[in-house]
This record gives sequence, C-alpha cells and structure tokens, in this order.
Amino acid sequence: MYLPKKIKTKTGIRWEVNFHINGRGSKRIRRRFEKKDDALNFLKEYFSDQDSLSDADDLDLDKSFYAEVDYWFSVKGDELSSSYKARVLGILAQIKESYPKLKVSDITPLFLTRIRKVMLSQGASAATVNRWTSALTAIINFSFKSNRISKNLVANYKLLNEFRDDINYWEESEVKKFLAFTRSKYEIDSKERWIYVVYLLALNTGLRAGEIWGLKVRDINLSRNLINVERQFLHRDRKLSATKGKKSRRVPCNQLLKDELLQLIEMNEFSRNDFLFRNENGNPIFHYNFRSRHFLSDVKESGAKRIRFHDLRHTALTLMVSKNINLNIVQAIAGHADIKTTMKYVHLLANDIENVSNQFAIS
Repeated sequence: MYLPKKIKTKTGIRWEVNFHINGRGSKRIRRRFEKKDDALNFLKEYFSDQDSLSDADDLDLDKSFYAEVDYWFSVKGDELSSSYKARVLGILAQIKESYPKLKVSDITPLFLTRIRKVMLSQGASAATVNRWTSALTAIINFSFKSNRISKNLVANYKLLNEFRDDINYWEESEVKKFLAFTRSKYEIDSKERWIYVVYLLALNTGLRAGEIWGLKVRDINLSRNLINVERQFLHRDRKLSATKGKKSRRVPCNQLLKDELLQLIEMNEFSRNDFLFRNENGNPIFHYNFRSRHFLSDVKESGAKRIRFHDLRHTALTLMVSKNINLNIVQAIAGHADIKTTMKYVHLLANDIENVSNQFAIS
C-alpha cells in the first residue's frame, strides 16, 4: 500500500498521494489533500476498486473455452472456408476429448507448449503442430479483441519454424525423364495431350495445383511470354478463390510451354473466358481425380522417384535457384510473402552439395 507524503506548499501543509499505476512508465496518480485521513481514505477506496476489477478480470478467464469457440464460429463462421472450418472443428473435437472442461485461463503458453511436445513426440510435423496451436490462439485472440475477456495470455506465443529439409523434389535428369515419358504417352494430336501440358506447366512455373486448375485462357499473355495468376480453384470447396497470397502475380512462359498452350487452345477452340483445363461440363478439373487417374500412374510408369503433385512446385523452384535465377525473382514467381520461404530452396541445394562431398572424391 502506498502512504501519503507530507509536503510543504505555498498554501500550507498538504498530504500528497503520488504513484504509478503499473510501475515506472505507466500512468501516474497524483492527488493532494489537506488532511492525512482524506489521503488515506482515497488510497483505501482506490485500491479497493482495483482489487474488485482484478477479481472481475480473473472471473472472465474462468469462462468455458468452448463458449468462446461457439462465439468465434457464430461471428467469423461466414468468413471461413469450409475446408478451414472442417480442419479447426476436427482439432477442437480432439482437444475437447482430452480436456472436456477447458477454461480460458487454461490456454497459456505452458499449455500450448505441452501440446506441442506431445505431438512432436508422436511424430507430428511442425506444420501440423502449428495448425493446432494456431486454432486455439485464434479463438483467444478474437475473444480478447471483442472485449469478452480482459487478458490474452497467449498474445505473443510463437509458432514453430516450419523449415523442412526433407522436401521431395526431382533432379533435372528425373524431370527430363518424366516429361519425355508423358510427352510420348500423350501424343501431340490426342485429346489427352492436356495432361502432359499440365506437367510441363507445373515444372516450368512452380504453380500450385489450385492455381493451375483456376487458369483461364485470358490469363495466357502470349505476346509477353507471361502467365497471369489471378485465382485458384479450391477442390474441397469446389469454388474459385484468390491465390494463397491474396495477390495476383505473373510467371514465365517459355517457348516450349507457349507452343503447347497455344496448340491446346486452338485444338479445343477455347474462348477467352474458358478454363484452360476443364471437364466435359466446362468446369475446372477436380484435383483428387487428376491425381488418382493420371499423376500417380504416370509417375510409376515413368520410373521416376515417387513424389506428390505439389512436389512439382518444389522441383520447379529448386531448379530455378540452381540455375542462379535471382532469389527476389524466384520469390515473385513463387508468390512467397517472405524471402525466408524462398531461401529454403537454397538450403535444400546446400544439403545436396554436402552429400556430394561425402560421396564423391578423386585422388
């Protein structure tokens, strides 16, 4: 408790109350009273009120965390994609199974760290762990911003570094092997030639699957050898959306890719607003169907190392870096918001070089 200080002023003796609310640098309370009892009564009433407020603050942290979950979904639900909602609901269902009476006050850095350690010990990736902790912190952050709770105990909780050194990608020799196989399998005048064009496009531009399926004829800028990436097709939601980075960008279109795209457009008599790759109804290709019907078998038949379709993007970006293309340009092509994401492809190449030093020696 602060005590009033007796001071001498021009008008006589006064009793001064002078202190910072939360230590140095915070707001200062300063009052002067003619009588000591008045100063003491002020202090007593002031700190009594603060204790009440503190009790109220602690009380709102005793709320059920799942009540805040319901509030979050009721307000934010329409803004969330169905795939994201399904993922968060799955995470929350598992959390509730282990912690059925979870309170807001339980969501602390220590609690999140414990979850992180358990998941990592069970073999979960850093990305998976971050999805779990982000789901919890997003709800707490929203409740705090909405003034439903007075404290945000996880405001500065940091996510794990998601850098992976086990990203799969093809060496240039494997890329050439796969493209040679599919170029031969899907002959130039066949109706299935578009499948080869998809592979050629992915390996030359680093586009994500959804961005490929969202391309329209008008996005191909043949005069400038560029492709405009304006949208993506979300196969889970079956709808078009902005790109992952929420911004449009341009990727290169070399002569070989340009010739194949032009032939595809002319052969099918596509109009400017048609999807470049579409089903018989004119709608974008459903990625899971493409993967199961074509990609997996093509990789196996070609004899190339088994990778995911998304690894074609990793392959393209890794090859760009290996060809000494400026990292800022690779970043722009990839649509990475942070150059650190692009830098992981430099690290991948560095690991390969280190492996060569362990395997190759001439004496």
